[in-house]
Parts: sequence; C-alpha cells; structure tokens
Amino acid sequence: MNTLRISLILIAVSLVGLWSGSHALAERLSEPKGLVTFDMPDGWDNERFSNSRHFTRDGLSDDPNILAVVPERRDEYMTLKKMSEGRKQVHASQEHRLVSEKNVRINEFEVWEAVHEAKIRSRDVVLHTYLMFSDTIMVEVHLNASKDVYKKFLPDLHSLAKSVRVTDVGKESMVQ
Repeated sequence: MNTLRISLILIAVSLVGLWSGSHALAERLSEPKGLVTFDMPDGWDNERFSNSRHFTRDGLSDDPNILAVVPERRDEYMTLKKMSEGRKQVHASQEHRLVSEKNVRINEFEVWEAVHEAKIRSRDVVLHTYLMFSDTIMVEVHLNASKDVYKKFLPDLHSLAKSVRVTDVGKESMVQ
C-alpha cells in the first residue's frame, strides 16, 4: 500500500513539474521610472534593448515582434482625445492603415485601443496599441508583430495590458 502511495505522489509531483515548466508564470516587472508594474508573459526578454520597456522573443535578435510598456507622467496636454488623435496622425503619415479603434476601460485606466497594419522592411506588420490613462500617468502598451504571428502573440498583449498597475510613485501628481 505504501509503495502505491509513494508512486502516486511521485507521479503527481512529476505532472506538476511538467505543467509548471510548460506554463511558466509571467514575471512581475517595473520599468526604470518606477511608475508602473506589469506581468511580462513568459518567452519575452529585454536583452536586445536593455531598457526595461521593450521586449522581444527570446533569442530572436532581428525579429520585428516587440512588446512594450512605456509610461509617462501626464501633463495638462495629455488627454485621451489629444493623444489618440496624435497617434492616428503619426500612423497616417507613415502610411499605416487603421484597422480598428475603440475606447475601453481596463482596471483603473481609460484606454484607447487601436490596430494598424503596415509594411515595414518588406514585412506585413500589425501594430496594436493601448494608450492607458490614469489620473497621473499615460502608459503606452503595444505589440508590433509580423502579420503571420500576430494572433499567436495577441494573448500576451492582452494579459500584459490587464496586468499594468500604477505604483505609489506613479500616483504622485501630474507634471505642471
């Protein structure tokens, strides 16, 4: 009987080990200014850029697939409407085609979500952006991905955006 119990325990431990190895938990990070924390999905690192704001897939140095978290303290100019209009103008000037846009709410943030398509260095690319606004900061969370793998990385973008939290430093008043 004891041998059976031990065998079952070993099998259970092995299965847990296999599951956790293939479904590693996201790593909780903060960007250099300490304004926000976020969960970076497994498989992304910042070794290519080393700025703790832009992440690429492990081991793919020339890969165009990038996840980014770029927070800034808000000033009086930084409203959802002004910043989203500005981003649309930048994309239009670079001949990026707007596929969709909408305003949503994610946690404590008012969000403008937009998807653009473009041809960059002869590759079809999707640029998916969340401009996230709290009372004190704006956070740009975006995915740039080759069109053929965009859907594969979309869950990473969604989970990243949902994980963004303003820190105590980020909650300090807006820039005057």
